[in-house]
Amino acid sequence: MATVFCQQNLSQHGVGLVAVSPEKNIWQDILLTHPVAGNAQAYDFTAGPLSGHIPAPRNKGAAVSKVGIAVGTFSGRATGKINIRLCSKDVCQSGTTSVDQTPDNTVIFIPLDQKLAITGPEDLSWSISTDGNDIKPAVWVWQNKENGELSPMMPLQTEFDPPDYVKLSYQDPYITIWKLSNAAPYFSADNCHLTIHSTEKLEADCENKGTLVRQEIAYPGWHVTVNGVHTKTGATKDGLFQTANLVSGHNTITFTYAPPKGVLMLFLFIVGLLGTGIGFYRSRPISLH
Repeated sequence: MATVFCQQNLSQHGVGLVAVSPEKNIWQDILLTHPVAGNAQAYDFTAGPLSGHIPAPRNKGAAVSKVGIAVGTFSGRATGKINIRLCSKDVCQSGTTSVDQTPDNTVIFIPLDQKLAITGPEDLSWSISTDGNDIKPAVWVWQNKENGELSPMMPLQTEFDPPDYVKLSYQDPYITIWKLSNAAPYFSADNCHLTIHSTEKLEADCENKGTLVRQEIAYPGWHVTVNGVHTKTGATKDGLFQTANLVSGHNTITFTYAPPKGVLMLFLFIVGLLGTGIGFYRSRPISLH
């Protein structure tokens, strides 16, 4: 799911703290069914309510607050209400919304009267009905990959508890800070023992040749010296972080930065331009009028 994917990427990229505004809940996600592409059909409720099953969210402390349904309203002419009932085992919650003036072929999110707490790993059961309709809406349904049932795509707005490796670090009326305990280290190298002196200097004792990864952006101008050999830093496969080649045995490593010539020339030009402007300003005649 999206939030879990983001958590994993933050950890892999060495992010140890996440700061958000206090009113923003980052512990939420959207769970989707997996329809088979190309076999969509409109269910118009002439045969009565529609029902089926959907996989339950697996996050710790998960609770569903809204249910999304793809509806067809016949160019906005459909009227009345559409109702959803969602159950986790024997615990159920319901929600309803008007389809009056709802745009055609859109996903509407129906808030449940109360959040549905997920009580186990079993599939959730659901049913959709309509009432008070002069012109009934249609619900777009697909064949569900998990169980073969015809069902809406049905995104579930889900809230859940933070993972065990995430702890609340600080909170006040203006900011909330979460700490990720599994963040990737600033320096890492397989089969090497690292002795870190600073963010620029360290030593590595390696069983074999290897690669040192430094969680610093692979920006032009960074160089590394390994046992007296000075070279440009390499980059990880995604081009994001710096790398350095290590030899078997002892490695003394120093990272340094020098702006590329183009950047340095631009900087000196701007400084010179500012100096000229200041000199011109100071040499102007002073008007007493």
